[in-house]
Amino acid sequence: MIQINAPASVAAFLQRLGRSGRRPGTVRNCLFLALDERSLLWAAGLLRLWGTGYVEPIVAPPEPRHIVAQQLLARCLQDTGVGRSLWSEEWNGLAPFDRSAEPIVAHLLAEGFVEQDDGLLFAGPAAEKRFGHRHFAGLTAVFTAPPQFTVIEGLREIGRVDPSLLTDRVRDVLLGADPPVRTTERARTVLGKLRSAELSMVHPGGSAEPVRFVHR
Repeated sequence: MIQINAPASVAAFLQRLGRSGRRPGTVRNCLFLALDERSLLWAAGLLRLWGTGYVEPIVAPPEPRHIVAQQLLARCLQDTGVGRSLWSEEWNGLAPFDRSAEPIVAHLLAEGFVEQDDGLLFAGPAAEKRFGHRHFAGLTAVFTAPPQFTVIEGLREIGRVDPSLLTDRVRDVLLGADPPVRTTERARTVLGKLRSAELSMVHPGGSAEPVRFVHR
């Protein structure tokens, strides 16, 4: 498996790594190709995090209202329509899919994600536009990814990074720790350059202020 730059999380890296080494007698293998210095630093930090055995926890939201909307849209697609007064019975009254979710249904109707005709609910044009790509494949994913920080220089947005990579592991790499994988000579040279340039900004024991990375 060839990975361009760093994935957004350790979980994403493991999921992609799992696509390799599936045949009998083979092993899982991944080649990272960083397109610039910062991407190399993020990849090294992520691999340091992976080397500790860390994987981002999956936490279900306390009020999974988006799952109610997803399930209703999926049911409309599956059955080509759901009874307007009977939709909650599809889940035997199980919360949060009971009548307490009526405001969600009303919102879907108001926004055009669901349409109503002769007492039946159908997937509406807004659902077609938002989720219709690849036969509504997006409706099969109901949990969102962990929040990411937006990195901004002045008024310009540079990109997004996972918050777990903004702490100890990237700092460790800048202080001289190598990722627990084989690296090329060029990668080691670039990491050495970054360490020399950023060392004065990184504190071994951490500080009250977050580690700063200057976009150049």
